[in-house]
Amino acid sequence: VENYKGIKSDLDRLRTMVEKSELWVDKKSIGSPEGKKVKPVEPGEDSSLEKTIGGKSSGSYQSVKEILERLNKMCGVGEQVRKKQQRLLKNMGTHKVMLDLLQVPYEKNDTKMLEILKYTHQFLQKFCAGNPENQTLLYKHLNLFLNPGLLEAETMQHIFMNNYQLCSEISEGVLQHFVHCLATHGRHVQYLEFLHTIIKAEGKYVKKCQDMVMTELTSAGDDVVIFYNDKASFSTMLEIMSAAREGVEENSALAYHISLVNLLAACAEGKNVYTEIKCTSLLPLEDVVRVITHEDCITEVKIAYVNFVNHCYVDTEVEMKEIYTSNHIWKLFENFTVDMARVCNKREKRLSDPTLEKYVVTVVMDTINAFFSSPFSENSTSLQTHQSIVVQLLQSTCRLLDCSWLQQQQKSSVETCIRTLALMAKSRSIPLPLDLDTQASTLLNLQLQSSQRNAPNWKSSTRAFPRTPASQQQWEYKNIIEKLQDIITKLEERLKPLVDAEFHVLVDVLHRPDLLFMEGSDAKQRCENGGFISKLIQHTKDLMATEEKLCIKVLRTLQQMLIKRESVGERGNGLRKTLLNAYLYNKKLNSKADSGDLSIADLDKVQDWSSITAVQWRMDREGATKLVADLITSSKNDKIFQESILLAIALLDGGNTENQNSFYILMTGDNKSEKFFKVLHDRMKIAQQEIKATVLVNVNDLGSKMSKDDVHEKASTANGHGHKGKDVQYLLANAHNRSHNHKLGDADSGQKQDEMGPTVAIMQPILRLLQLLCENHNSDLQNLLRCQNNKTNYNLVCQTLQFLDIMCGSTTGGLGLLGLYINENNVPLIIQTLETLTEYCQGPCTENQTCIVTHESNGIDIITALILNDISPLCKYRMDLVLQLKDNASKLLLALMESRHDTENAERILFNLRPQELVDVIKKAYYQEEECENLEVSPRDVGHNIYILALQLSRNNKQLQQLLKPVKRMQEEVEEGISMLVLNNMQLQQMLKSGKPEQQEEEDPLTYYSKHTAQIEIIRNDRSMEQIIFPVPSICEYITKDSKHRVFNTTEQDEQGSKVYDFFEKSIFLHNEMEWQKKLRSMPVLYWYSRRMSLWGSISFNLAVFINLVIAFFYP
Repeated sequence: VENYKGIKSDLDRLRTMVEKSELWVDKKSIGSPEGKKVKPVEPGEDSSLEKTIGGKSSGSYQSVKEILERLNKMCGVGEQVRKKQQRLLKNMGTHKVMLDLLQVPYEKNDTKMLEILKYTHQFLQKFCAGNPENQTLLYKHLNLFLNPGLLEAETMQHIFMNNYQLCSEISEGVLQHFVHCLATHGRHVQYLEFLHTIIKAEGKYVKKCQDMVMTELTSAGDDVVIFYNDKASFSTMLEIMSAAREGVEENSALAYHISLVNLLAACAEGKNVYTEIKCTSLLPLEDVVRVITHEDCITEVKIAYVNFVNHCYVDTEVEMKEIYTSNHIWKLFENFTVDMARVCNKREKRLSDPTLEKYVVTVVMDTINAFFSSPFSENSTSLQTHQSIVVQLLQSTCRLLDCSWLQQQQKSSVETCIRTLALMAKSRSIPLPLDLDTQASTLLNLQLQSSQRNAPNWKSSTRAFPRTPASQQQWEYKNIIEKLQDIITKLEERLKPLVDAEFHVLVDVLHRPDLLFMEGSDAKQRCENGGFISKLIQHTKDLMATEEKLCIKVLRTLQQMLIKRESVGERGNGLRKTLLNAYLYNKKLNSKADSGDLSIADLDKVQDWSSITAVQWRMDREGATKLVADLITSSKNDKIFQESILLAIALLDGGNTENQNSFYILMTGDNKSEKFFKVLHDRMKIAQQEIKATVLVNVNDLGSKMSKDDVHEKASTANGHGHKGKDVQYLLANAHNRSHNHKLGDADSGQKQDEMGPTVAIMQPILRLLQLLCENHNSDLQNLLRCQNNKTNYNLVCQTLQFLDIMCGSTTGGLGLLGLYINENNVPLIIQTLETLTEYCQGPCTENQTCIVTHESNGIDIITALILNDISPLCKYRMDLVLQLKDNASKLLLALMESRHDTENAERILFNLRPQELVDVIKKAYYQEEECENLEVSPRDVGHNIYILALQLSRNNKQLQQLLKPVKRMQEEVEEGISMLVLNNMQLQQMLKSGKPEQQEEEDPLTYYSKHTAQIEIIRNDRSMEQIIFPVPSICEYITKDSKHRVFNTTEQDEQGSKVYDFFEKSIFLHNEMEWQKKLRSMPVLYWYSRRMSLWGSISFNLAVFINLVIAFFYP
C-alpha cells in the first residue's frame, strides 16, 4: 500500500510537470534533437513570467530527476528485477508518462534535460527487463525509439531481449534503420548490440532475423562492415590491438570490430546455411588465422575470431571443405596449445587474467570439441599428417584438467574435450605416449563407471537394505500414467460433444439475437434489423488494437456462422435444446419449451447452402467484407491475419457473386486497395524466400552426403564404369529414404525438414481466397488481380505462378527432380496453387492466359513436368496425391488454351513436352485403375483429362495427332494399304493368310478414351464458334434408346430456341435412370424383361383391346 501511495504521488507530480514542460524546459534553440520546433520566448512578453520560469526551472529539473530515481529503484537495483513492482507500475500507467516525457521538446545542449532522458530510458529498460507483457506495451510505441540516439538503441535492445515472439515479428524497416545509423551517425557498438539481441531469444535462433541482418550488412558497404584483412589495413589492426593491451575501450574502433565479428558469428549460429556462406565470403579463414596467430593479438580479439571460426567453419550445416583440407586450422590448434600453456603455468594458483581463462576454458574447448566430433572431420585428409598436434592438444587439455582452481562446470567442459580427442585418436590409430594414453583411458573408464552408477539397476544392487525394485516402481508408474491417459481420453470423448453443443448455442444466438429480448422492445427491433451483428463487427476491428486474443475468438465465431456444422450427437443436441430454452425468450401463446423447439427448428435451417448464402449476404450488408479488408491491410498479428483470410473465404464460399462484387467495390473505390494488394504480394514474396532457403538447405544437405562417395566414384570411373546421372539417382534415393522414414515415423529430423513454416503455410488460405474471388468466371476480379491501375501495380497472377515455380524447385536447377521438392506435406499447397491459377484463366480471361504463358519463370515447364514425371518417391506410397497433382496440372493447361484461336499458348506448352511421353502417361494412368482400386481419385479419370489435353494439343502437332490414333484404326489403315498390294497377287495373299497368327484382343487405352470422348460446338457472344471436348462418363452406356428418343422428342425450347435449359432440368431424372439400369444389368432375367418394355407395352395394349372387343360382342 505504501508503495502504491508513493508511486501515485510521484506519478501525479511527474504527469503534471510533463504536461507543463514548456514552463520549465530551457528553449534557446529553434530546433531540437527530436526534430521538433521549439517556440522561443518573445522579448515583449511579461517579464514576470520570465523570472518565474527562470526561478522554477532549476528546481523542476531536480524534482523530475528525484522522481525518476525513486521510480528506477522501485523497478530494481542493478541487475535485480522486481516483477511485482513492474506489474504495479504497468497497471498505474507509469510507462505512458515516461513515453510522454521522451517527446518533450528541449534544447540540444541542455545537459540537465539529457540527464533526465538518461534516467527515463533507464526506467523503461528496467520496466521491460524479463517481462514479456511490458515489452509488448513498449513495442506498440516503437516509432518513438527509431532515431539515432544511443539511449534509444539500448532501450530497443531491452524491448526485444529474450522475447522470441517480438523478434519474429520485427520488420525489415527497423533493421534498415539501425544499419543506416551505422553508416550515417557513426559506428557505435550499441547499434550492433541491438542487432545481436534480436538474433537469439529464449534459447532459440530467429532464422528470419539472421537472414535479414546478414542481408543488410552485406549490402551496407565498407562504411559499416570493416575488416582489417588487406595488407594496408592489417598494420592498422595491429596498432589498435597494441594500444588495447590494458583493455578495450568501450567506444573504440577495436570494440566496434569485435562486436561486428561477434554479430556475424551469431548470424551463422544454429546452422544457418545462407548466413554461413555469406560470413565465409566476408571473412576468409586465412585472414582469421593470420590475426589470431599473430604475437600482438589480444585475448578479446581471439575470443571473437575463434567463436567466428567455430560457428562459420566448424559447427555448420554444410561442409566447409577449406577447414578440413588446408593447414589453417592446424596453425590455430598450435596457437591454442600456447595459450593453454599460459593458463596452466601455475596449476595451483589461478591466473589473474579472467579473459584469457574464459577464452581457453570455454571458447577453445568448444571449438576443439566441435571440430573433432563433426561428421565432416571424418573426411579430413590432413589429420594423419598432423598427428603431433593432436597429441599436443590432448596433453594440454590433460594438464588443464589438473588445475585445482577449475570450477565443476569448467571441469566438465575440459573432460568432454579430452574424451572427444581420445576417442578420435583411438579410431584413427594415432599413437599416444604411454602416460597420456593411461590418463585418457582412466578418464574414459571413470566416465563409463559414472554412467553405470547413475543407472537404476546399479543403485538397487548396491543398497544394503531391501527396497522395492526400481523396475516394479517403474511398472506401477507406467500403469498409473496409462490409466490417467485412458481417463483423459474417455472424458474428451464424453465431453467434446457437449462443448461443441455449447459453442453451437452461441452461434445460434448470434443468428437470432432478437429472441433474447421481449416482444416489442427496442432491443429486439434493433436486433431484427441486424444491429447486433453490425455492432459486433465494428467492435471486432477495435479489438485488434487492444485485445488481440479476443479479436481472434470473435473472428472464429463469425466463421462458424457461415459453415455447415458437424453433428454433436443426441446428448449434444439435448444440451443444445436445454440451453436455447433457457436463453431464448419469446412471448407468444405457446409454451416456453415449444418456443425453444421452434427456434431450434428455425436455426437448423442454416445447414443448407441456400440459407448459408443468405447469411453471407446479411453479414456482407452489416460490414463483414469491409472488416476483412481492414484487418488484412492493418493487422500486424499473424493469427488475426490468418483468421481474417479464413473469414473472407467463408464469406465467398459456394460462389457468392454479390459478396464478390462487394470485394470488387472495396478494392477499386478505396484508397486502401493498393495496400491490400501490397500485403498479399509481400506475403507471397516472404513465402518464396522461406521456400528458397529451405530448399537450399535440403539440397545442400543431400549434396554433402553425396560428396562422401566421391572417392568411390573416382575409383569406379577408373575401372571403366559410367556415372551418367549417378548424382540424380543418389539424390532421389536419399529423398526416398527420407520419405519412407517419415512414413514409418522413424525420422524426426526428416519430418521437421518437410514441415512448412507459418510464412509458407499461410499461403494456402491466401490462394484459396484469390481462387474464390475469381469464382464463376468473374472477369472484373480476374483482371484486377493482374492489374489494379494504382500508383504501384501488384501482379498477383505472376506471383502465384512464380510461387508454384519455387515450390517445385525449378529455381535451383532441379526441374527433373520434382521428388526432392514435392512431399506429402506440401502437396495440398501445390494443388491449391494449381487450382487458383486455373481459376485465373477460366471464362476465359485471355489476358491472364497470356500473362501466365509468357512469364519468364519456368512455370509452364513445371506444370508439364508434373504431368509427365512419376514424382518419385511420393508415388511409391501416396499415389492418390500424385494423381491429384496430374489431374489439376492437366486442367490448368486446358484452361490456358480455352477459347484460344491462335497457336501461341499451345506451342509454348509443346515446347518442352515430348508427345510420346504424354501418350505413355495416358496409357499408364489407364492401366493403374486395376492396380489402385481403393484410391479416392480414379487413375482412369485422370488419364481421360490428360487425353483431352493431348487432343487439344494435337491440333498443333502432327506427331501427337498420329500417336493418339487408336490401335484398331491404325490396324485398319495398315490392312487397307496391304489389301491394295495383294489385290492382284494371289501368292502373297496365300502367304499372308497362312502366316496370320490368331490375335487375342486386348483392351486399348486410346480406343477406350476415344469411345468415351465427345464434342459439341457452341456459339460465343462474339458469334465465333468453338469446339468443346468433354469426357463421357461410363455410366452413360446404360441409357436406353427409349430414353434417348423421349428426351429428343419431349425437350422444349426456350424463348431463344434453345433446348439446353430444359435438357439440364431433366438430367437428374436421366442420371437416376442410368443408375437403375446399371443395377438391372447385374440381374439378367429382370434385365431381359426390362429391355423389351415397349414390346410388353404393345402386347398389353393389344390384349386390352382384344378383351374389350370380346366383351363388347358377347355382352348379353
